[in-house]
Amino acid sequence: MLEKFIKPMEPKPYPQPFDSSEYVFQVKWDGIRILAFIGNKIRLQGKKNFKDKSEKYPELTILKDLIKAEEAILDGEVVVMQEGRPSFPRVIQREFSSDKMRIRALTETMPVEYIVFDIIFLDGKNLTFLPYIKRYEILSDILTPKESIHIIENFYNGEDLFEAVKALKLEGIVAKQKESPYVFGKTNLWKKIKHRRSILCVAGGYTLKEGRPVSILLGVFKGNRLFYIGRVSAGLKEKDLIYLQNAGHPLEIDKSPFINPPQVKGENYVWLNPFLALEVEYAEWTEDMKLRAPSLKGFSLSKPEKCTI
Repeated sequence: MLEKFIKPMEPKPYPQPFDSSEYVFQVKWDGIRILAFIGNKIRLQGKKNFKDKSEKYPELTILKDLIKAEEAILDGEVVVMQEGRPSFPRVIQREFSSDKMRIRALTETMPVEYIVFDIIFLDGKNLTFLPYIKRYEILSDILTPKESIHIIENFYNGEDLFEAVKALKLEGIVAKQKESPYVFGKTNLWKKIKHRRSILCVAGGYTLKEGRPVSILLGVFKGNRLFYIGRVSAGLKEKDLIYLQNAGHPLEIDKSPFINPPQVKGENYVWLNPFLALEVEYAEWTEDMKLRAPSLKGFSLSKPEKCTI
């Protein structure tokens, strides 16, 4: 098991929070899924392939010293914290960094933390057939949390946890059947319940169809650079379209303000000086740093410099 690709167990979406004595409930951390293979050395595997990511996350090398085992496979999420909350844009910077000197610098400015929530192999024993609550008990016995390594906390009231997560503007929760084995791939034995968060963006342009705006091109600043993070059409009302055309007309420019503009063949774009702010709800970030399922809440009087990641 230490020498092959493992497709991690993943929850399926569920529409609303619930309470059940058959489940434990955990915070859903907004990060990168990582399986840690611990043997003579540590190898870190993502959820899509067997490629070793150990050099990307040197902070996790201390795992070997914190576990009471010769061999083990741990499952968890790598996160980067910002102002007390996980920042997906920041952990993506770590994930896409490959230069050793840059990674070394980022360990100081954007250190990762590993939130461990499962163990599936221990000293020659396959633990996938054990119930989750037993695997969690074994994990708690053999792993000592320290510095950047944490064991996830279980809660027993899903509705209360979901409300707390909403108040903290976190991603959501995961409900796990106490008796669930470790199933490779997606399964209803684990359920993810997300709440829609919001973000301030600027309008860097819009798409046209038959002379009318169809969707707004969304951007956020990182320093002085404007990054394209997707488009929004859901929630656009007639009054929004009128406002966009009236307010946007004097802001029209010839070139894209984005450093990574959309390039869809056949689309017509109107580029704007990024001045108009708007509030957008979204489900989550994708791994290519786009908003998933965005919906317009409305235009905002906020200054463009507030629209940052």
